[in-house]
Amino acid sequence: MGNDSQYTELYFRNSHIGEDYDARIHNKFEVSIFGLEKYFLGKIFSGIQGKNKSYLDFACGTGRILAFVNECFTFGEYVGCDSSPAMIEVAKNKAVKGNVRFVVGDLSDNPNLLPQEHFDVVTAFRLIVNLESEFRTPLLKRLGYSIKPGGTLIINNHMNRYSFLGIAALFMHRVLGFPLKSDLRAFEEGRRRIINTMSEREARYVLKNAGFEIVGIVRFTFVPGHKNVILLPQRMLARLELLLSKIPLLNFFCKDQIYVCVKK
Repeated sequence: MGNDSQYTELYFRNSHIGEDYDARIHNKFEVSIFGLEKYFLGKIFSGIQGKNKSYLDFACGTGRILAFVNECFTFGEYVGCDSSPAMIEVAKNKAVKGNVRFVVGDLSDNPNLLPQEHFDVVTAFRLIVNLESEFRTPLLKRLGYSIKPGGTLIINNHMNRYSFLGIAALFMHRVLGFPLKSDLRAFEEGRRRIINTMSEREARYVLKNAGFEIVGIVRFTFVPGHKNVILLPQRMLARLELLLSKIPLLNFFCKDQIYVCVKK
């Protein structure tokens, strides 16, 4: 983001990136993951919503999480923030209730982009894994300044290094030489890139150093898939995932993790 990361420059140059991104994630595997995300987020938000509370979806992208929260849960204010105007334009079309506003800008370049100690609940999905590792803690610290003391941050790791897909990505990068998505040269040359990975230990370390205490973790997506290739029908897959998420010994191998954190 900004001077802190190549991610914004890399990913959001294209004015059509919003539509392209939505089209890219609209496949059977991603839809099944989003269905599980909504299920678990529903349980989390049911206990923290409130008409006198303010909600922020940081790095909201095309607004999938924001639209879900806006439609299903009650807050006095809903805010979506992203560094990409093109993403924000797509997100605006998904808002349901009237009390939604959007902020376009880069928090790394502009620390005053968001009001200080203003938000009660913040989500930040598909963020920290996409950032280069050295910029994760500084950005989360800056985001933390906008959260009230005792406020809630809900953030995810969507590519656990020790999941089946995470291990495959790590092998493709370190052994076969595929570049990561943060590699600008690979982006410019049109070479196929793979997503970065993060272990749960790394995520815990980053969140602790950024001033957050983890009070809950949800782990899911054990069965691998890719785009429109899934190993079971979606309903059967969802039931199996919910069952597997309750087995502690298997948690190490999940692809997706949601961290519920409290600002210290």
